Amino acid sequence: MTDKQSRCREMYRLAFGNDGAFEDALFDGFFERDCHTLFIGGQAVAMLFALDVAVKGQKGKYLYAVTTHPDYRGQGLMHRLFEKTEERYRDSVDFFCLLPQDEVLRELYQSLGYKDGFFLPDHGQASSDKVCLDDLSVVFDIRRRLAGENAVEFSPAYLALVRADSDFFCDDLHHATCLTTRRSDGLVCEVLPTTLGEQRVLVKWFHEPINEPILFSYALQ
Repeated sequence: MTDKQSRCREMYRLAFGNDGAFEDALFDGFFERDCHTLFIGGQAVAMLFALDVAVKGQKGKYLYAVTTHPDYRGQGLMHRLFEKTEERYRDSVDFFCLLPQDEVLRELYQSLGYKDGFFLPDHGQASSDKVCLDDLSVVFDIRRRLAGENAVEFSPAYLALVRADSDFFCDDLHHATCLTTRRSDGLVCEVLPTTLGEQRVLVKWFHEPINEPILFSYALQ
């Protein structure tokens, strides 16, 4: 582990606690390519992960683990980091999206140009979970079919990250009609097919927006 990653892990734990296997999967799998940071005097002061997602042929980045070190808040550092990250990707992706943890952060992100966009699902009741899916390629194929074209599509790497803290189940391995994702704490966090909920993921479009209901079926929280 590099010193830079170690310092960012310390800041992550201050904000989100120690996630164990999930934290390892996030930093070991995505830090070098997808983590964007600001440092002051060797101290990690702000960071975010920009994870690959897509919808209807549009490429995007889901911004996750967005945090500022407690000793450096209120100095506009996150605003700087957002500008830096947008500048890097503006010509290669069509949108950024994120899920605020509370209404104060929602208002902050809205001030940076983010607007209510993709719907989070109403998970309802978990359907059958007879078969635990170990092969992520199978999960990828099933959820692509069940989510439909008006849903955000996640990369295999994104699903592998989800798998670090969750298990996938279906009713029939060869003719699946449902897919359930259950976290290690027992919380059901996705059921496909699903209905649109009321909570929204914030979106910032850099190019032509998609002006129709889009399901963001699994937002890391």
